[in-house]
Amino acid sequence: MQIRTLNIDPPVWMAPMAGITDSPFRRLLRRLGCPAVITEMVSSEGLIRGGKGSMELLKFTQEEHPISAQIFGANPEVMAEAARIVAGHGFDAVDINMGCPVKKVVRSGAGAALLKNPDLAARIVSAVRKAVDLAVTVKMRSGWRKEEQNALHVAKALVDAGADLITLHPRSRAQFYSGNADWNLIKILVENLSVPIIGNGDIKTKSDAMRMMKETGCAGIMVGRAAMGDPFLPGALAQRPYPPGRAERYEAFCTHLDLVIGWLGSEQRAVLRMRKHLAWYVRGMPGAAKLRRSLDSFETASEMKAALELIAFDSELHEGEGKN
Repeated sequence: MQIRTLNIDPPVWMAPMAGITDSPFRRLLRRLGCPAVITEMVSSEGLIRGGKGSMELLKFTQEEHPISAQIFGANPEVMAEAARIVAGHGFDAVDINMGCPVKKVVRSGAGAALLKNPDLAARIVSAVRKAVDLAVTVKMRSGWRKEEQNALHVAKALVDAGADLITLHPRSRAQFYSGNADWNLIKILVENLSVPIIGNGDIKTKSDAMRMMKETGCAGIMVGRAAMGDPFLPGALAQRPYPPGRAERYEAFCTHLDLVIGWLGSEQRAVLRMRKHLAWYVRGMPGAAKLRRSLDSFETASEMKAALELIAFDSELHEGEGKN
């Protein structure tokens, strides 16, 4: 897929997830075959003020290309300036968040709250489009509530305003991540819009992705929560071998941990951050439940690696202990 300077082959993305898709995780994903990655969402207000936290979220390495920066906000002029900052940092695309459901974001009129204000949403896209030559993409939900699913109406306005690509997570803001994603809404966008539509939501396996593309006709796939603990999945959709064995999962975790240590410059901070990841990596492994109960006791990288090595390679552990 070629959109302006953005080239994704095959069209598979890792979804942006706050607190998850930092640079170490993105680098691991790319090494495992994921075709494209996106930053955690970044506040446009924070960027134009030069906030330390916001600027930290824009840091990336060359091996992460192609990479998009996702920004959020509710002021067209501020979003345009934030997009210019993104372009100046060398990103391949700018993605506009119109799907985040958390109160802190929607209270400011940003994220999924923009679905209630299509005119403002379109003005934001128009301002960003005029500000940069990069591909401008939008990630959105189906509507504010299930009874108010206006994804097609909003998406049409965004395309008319200059959006090059739309990613739809077909759940409403009110649903958060409950219930099922309504893939039929993806199909409706595909049939009615002239730009590529990327499908997101309830893709837990390679067969899910293939079924979504067949049922909706979407141009590409975005993987989200299923990649937590399974960074192999996005690459698998790009025809890489799958599923991984325990040894491969062990090696992936060790690489991930080492990348985080290097990124943060602190083993202690890295271990704290990686506790949640380790809980995801061991899902389904024998001994997983026991390991999760001891997560808070790990203080060093070697302790983490040794604990995972034990359940990854000890054939005497009982399968029943690996229940999630």
